Amino acid sequence: MSVLYDMVTRERYQMQKNPIASIIIVNYNGRHFLEACLASLYAMHSAQSKYEIIVVDNDSWDNSVPYLHKNHPDVRVIESPINRGFAGGNNLGVQKAKGKYVVLLNNDTTVEPDWLTKLLGAIEHAPKEVAVVNGKSVLFYPYIEIHIQSEAYQKTVGSSLGDFRPVHVLVERVELADKALQRLLYYKSGFFDKEKKEQVGRWTDGNATLLVPFHPKAKHLELQFTLRSLQGSGEEKTRARVLFGDEVLEEVIFHGENVIQCMITIPGAKLHKALFYLVQNAGNVVFKNGFVRDRGSAAKLNREMYEVDNEYFQRKRDILAFCGVNVLLRRDVFLKLGGFDESFFMYYEDADLSLRLWRLGYRIVYEPRAILYHIHSASSVEWSSFVYYHAERNHLAFVWKHFPWKVIGIQMIMHIILFFISYLRAVRSGLKGNWAKYELWEDRTLYRWKIIQWLIANIPQLLKKRWALTSREKMTVNEMFEMLY
Repeated sequence: MSVLYDMVTRERYQMQKNPIASIIIVNYNGRHFLEACLASLYAMHSAQSKYEIIVVDNDSWDNSVPYLHKNHPDVRVIESPINRGFAGGNNLGVQKAKGKYVVLLNNDTTVEPDWLTKLLGAIEHAPKEVAVVNGKSVLFYPYIEIHIQSEAYQKTVGSSLGDFRPVHVLVERVELADKALQRLLYYKSGFFDKEKKEQVGRWTDGNATLLVPFHPKAKHLELQFTLRSLQGSGEEKTRARVLFGDEVLEEVIFHGENVIQCMITIPGAKLHKALFYLVQNAGNVVFKNGFVRDRGSAAKLNREMYEVDNEYFQRKRDILAFCGVNVLLRRDVFLKLGGFDESFFMYYEDADLSLRLWRLGYRIVYEPRAILYHIHSASSVEWSSFVYYHAERNHLAFVWKHFPWKVIGIQMIMHIILFFISYLRAVRSGLKGNWAKYELWEDRTLYRWKIIQWLIANIPQLLKKRWALTSREKMTVNEMFEMLY
């Protein structure tokens, strides 16, 4: 993507000494994302005199820094000699920022032209107790719906369902021609849980709906279905249809036990009117057990799923917790509270700061018109042991800082139980010679033991932070607890 500004604009931008907002991007080996992200910032409607761009580089080794110096001399680059994580990287950026407001932005995002205007408008016309404005983040690629309709029958063979419920057809495989988008395919509704036999598949239990991602610049969408029926008698028939809206893309008839592959191509011109986005984040939800989830996500079929953007996510409102992907904060308040807790490194640092803000009398507002597009989990491998370690560890640290003692006790016991479960499963897998599962459970055992060791070493410090906040709070732990889900 070419940079959407010229040298004259660059020079005028560099002369700006007093920006209203400082946009901070923490980068770790994200050079391949920076061009698109920065180009979208330069294309904003906001006058460049209103903002500065700061990239905090967390000791990248992919030449991100030389790339920025050569191609984006107007960007302020702050180099950290070590990887300080999301928390420490943003703290460093805020300390160096010139703006009255700081805007935290992930490098794997692109913003709408009026994104910054909407964030600033929401904070500048708000009471002083509003310290934070959280924008709306949608998944980077838009989606279409594909429907699968079929006749039902009583399935009594070939399944691990173990009962005689009526089923329709087994969707063994759905493959996108664009392999980069394959992991973004979602089984939205109308499916039973995953089955594992010779193939991994999902039986439909009615009118099933798939959410299929599409690259807006692609000329067409190609996907292949593998459908199966397992009726015992060859004389019995099952009819199935694959639809896009009211259009029948494929109609097949199964004769007894049968496997049919369907190749489907939809021209891009047909798709554009039907495209919609999924909300990745509209602020965070905090639960009474200390877990945090994006407003917009929900667990479906043991996988994180996101809501279709709708009227609920288009309403401005107060929220309990913000997400650091897309947020504006008053810089003076951020510094007054000491910024992010750097012991968190990454994950839960935004939820921790959110509860500190609320307990000290500040508010967080969600602004649905400040929209950006987020690739999501681009800088770390989603559900890697690195992610699991920090997510589980920081969940417990978060609970120690903000929750009633009963919750702390329950969550500590739960973690110890999980540690022993992973240990026993590792031993059982090793005895059976299942070395793939052994390595999985051994890894979980090790990082859960490391979490216990970390907590033992850090509980005194966590308690010190808890008591320091208690001495200044306007809302008690128990009052805060009642606000949680």
